[in-house]
Amino acid sequence: MNKGKQYIYTFLLLITCFVASPFMWHKIWKTSADAKKEPAVPVSANVTPTAPAGEVPAATEASTEGSAQPAVNYTAGSVSYFDDALFIGDSRMVGISEYGSLKNADYFCSEGLQASRIATEAVDGKTVDDVLNSKTYGKVYVMLGINEVGNDMDTTISKYSALVNDIKAKQPQAIIYLLANLHVSSFVEDGIINNGNIDTLNSRIAQLADYSTTYYLDVNSVFDDGYGGLNAEYTSDGIHPLAKYYGEWSDWLCANTVSKDGQAAAPEQAEVPQDNAAEATTPFAADAPQEAAAETVTTAAANSNSSGSNDYFSEY
Repeated sequence: MNKGKQYIYTFLLLITCFVASPFMWHKIWKTSADAKKEPAVPVSANVTPTAPAGEVPAATEASTEGSAQPAVNYTAGSVSYFDDALFIGDSRMVGISEYGSLKNADYFCSEGLQASRIATEAVDGKTVDDVLNSKTYGKVYVMLGINEVGNDMDTTISKYSALVNDIKAKQPQAIIYLLANLHVSSFVEDGIINNGNIDTLNSRIAQLADYSTTYYLDVNSVFDDGYGGLNAEYTSDGIHPLAKYYGEWSDWLCANTVSKDGQAAAPEQAEVPQDNAAEATTPFAADAPQEAAAETVTTAAANSNSSGSNDYFSEY
């Protein structure tokens, strides 16, 4: 290549660099400026690490922030502990009454019962006030909320708290047990009925316990699978335990009792009444789901109350 051509190529190269350099410097400057404007995102201390493939994650407990549970000396009592007990609740409580071993207790429970409507609901022709005024109870167990877990949480807890206060007013000597709502199986979870919402509701209910006259009991660890949902082996509909497991639930309640002064009840061997022993041998009691296990979820249009509320209600 002669020197003339070299000069020409060198000249064209210089011209190209001269024309392109403003664009190159603008790009470099803009990238540098953007980097200064965007600080690095800190790693959150609350991020839950993902479990390795094939490893089952541990179940997590519902948060009870602001309601730290003090140590309570629960111990086992006999079935006679429930001679003066009243159970208030929805279809899961119906299961305890029908298939559990606590036949000596009184029950105010029905499928679809809700804290927001309990003041006007009747069971066997009686309201909850009728029952609370009928005699003196030493213990009152309450399990409500699954049928209104999709409603405004503050409203639900307000109604629940009003019920607890009503029990205290009418039964001032009673120990009140607030029972956690049982989880559901993963195969029935949806945007409303799911274990995240149930845990949130349970944590709010736990805050109503003072651990002096009112106690919060959570049986979910007995029935949960490794993911924090109702174990699919214990249920057929994903919502109610099979009939035979209500006996285990009853035993667990016997094992978690306190006396009026907050001390443990006298430890005794829990026993199953004879009439229930015969029932446990039937195919239905052993293998079938609770009859009240209708998986009916009703919307406001199909199940609205007299005030025209647009709340979401389920029938459990």
